[in-house]
Amino acid sequence: MPEVPDFGAQILQGILALVAVCLLAWVGLRLLYRRRLLPGAEGRAGPVRVVARLPLEPRRTLYVIDAGGKFLLVGAAEGGLATLAELDRETVERALAAAPAPKSFVEMLTSLVKRPR
Repeated sequence: MPEVPDFGAQILQGILALVAVCLLAWVGLRLLYRRRLLPGAEGRAGPVRVVARLPLEPRRTLYVIDAGGKFLLVGAAEGGLATLAELDRETVERALAAAPAPKSFVEMLTSLVKRPR
């Protein structure tokens, strides 16, 4: 009859397996991000980029898109996409400059941990 490892050894094996899986996932995501295969990867080539996104409802969203130097307001819903307006470049750039920079994941976690209870 084979010997069964004790409970402590099983926990250690489980933790090591979890660390290995997390490390492989992290390395894989870094490689995909560096090759610019993930959404949000900086420096994507091409004349079209999403500048801002505002979810209105679960299936309705507004996008500000920079397409070849023109800023377009695009609505997305169940029926598809629709260009709603062409926006003034200077106004959009001023609004983007005035908007606060998005928080990183680490900053969000830190603010949750430091929040008074």
